[in-house]
Amino acid sequence: MVNQVKISPESKQIYLLLDNERREVYKREIGIFAKKQEITGSPELMTLNMSPLEVNKELSLGKCPLTMYLVAPERAVIICQDYRRVLDANDRKNDFIQTGTIKIINPVDNSLINEYETAPMPVYRRYYKDDQVLILDYFVSGSVLSYGKEFYVKITPTEIKVNEFKEATGNFEYLADKNRLYIITSNNLAVIDYTAGTTNSYKTGFNGSYTNGSFFEFYRLPETDIAIIYKFEKSTVKFFDLNENRMVKKVSCGRRATKAFNSMIRSFFGHNTLTETTVSISPDKTKYFIFNRKSDDITVYGRNFEKQTYIVVKGDTCIGMYLIKKPALQTVVITKKKINRLDYDNNALIPIYEFKESLEGALLFSDDTRTIVLSDKEIIVLDSQTLEVKNNFTLLTNKTETYNNIKAGDQRYYFIPSL
Repeated sequence: MVNQVKISPESKQIYLLLDNERREVYKREIGIFAKKQEITGSPELMTLNMSPLEVNKELSLGKCPLTMYLVAPERAVIICQDYRRVLDANDRKNDFIQTGTIKIINPVDNSLINEYETAPMPVYRRYYKDDQVLILDYFVSGSVLSYGKEFYVKITPTEIKVNEFKEATGNFEYLADKNRLYIITSNNLAVIDYTAGTTNSYKTGFNGSYTNGSFFEFYRLPETDIAIIYKFEKSTVKFFDLNENRMVKKVSCGRRATKAFNSMIRSFFGHNTLTETTVSISPDKTKYFIFNRKSDDITVYGRNFEKQTYIVVKGDTCIGMYLIKKPALQTVVITKKKINRLDYDNNALIPIYEFKESLEGALLFSDDTRTIVLSDKEIIVLDSQTLEVKNNFTLLTNKTETYNNIKAGDQRYYFIPSL
């Protein structure tokens, strides 16, 4: 079974991660009287020459190879971990993860550079391809009385750096221009400075977890040295100065009374009660805008994080705010009835497009040239520079129409976000 295919940077070799058994099985296949699958050989890395197409070499891996990163022509990282995914009659999944290994090899001759053993827990990783930096976060189990150890590994074409933590950590982000790794912990922001060779922690207040629940996120605001520590489900946003390494402000966005009222009403009717916090910034970096769906508003903060005003849409409901980074900083606010551009100077929303029908949710995808807004009824294409509407497609029309009675020559579209 081929788990992954990689091609060398010079396009001369193909790397295949091969597993020797089927890891996803149904419950009926693992009972006492079930027929067991036949398992032969062992998981391996197979290297093929492209011309002529032939096997060059093989490397036994011992455990199921999950993924491979080619950090450089002479440095590859393979994450291996045996697991079993058991499906019940309704295809509901139950994963059983075993211990794993992280192998750093030279794919030219398959020589082992380094190897790390991991606990029966997922290995979290983030690859910054443009910077050729791979960050791994893995856990090593402790005793009954101790938490264990968590390790962060920075792998580049020329170096391997390992840092140990004895407390639970959460989300992390590497900033190449500062050569630092920022790690969320329960009450602090830990900063590994790879240039200085130091690790420091800075107080931020509670950031989530304490063994249960999830951690806050770390996000650097575009074109600034300000980062935010926030959670999609919470109203709290913390501003962190990356130059001074300190938290400069903690705010709670949204109108308090409106949040409480909307939460009560929406909960009673079974509607969405999430905060769905998102943050945007003006191009001149003098204003910060924080959207809160629970309070149906956008809180505006000034250069020094002082609260200035609220942007409230009368007769409509905000369902999302999105920051477009390229080719220039712009903010799109989607309501149930319209797509709007955020007017930074006047703290107002300028309508761009009016939906044919009111909607409950939407997604936004953007690159340098196009911005696509996807709702459950329409797809709207905007120019990323001007935010002008370039095209729109109707997914379905009225409630009585089905796929069976589409008229000759008509088209209907269905967009799959996961692709």
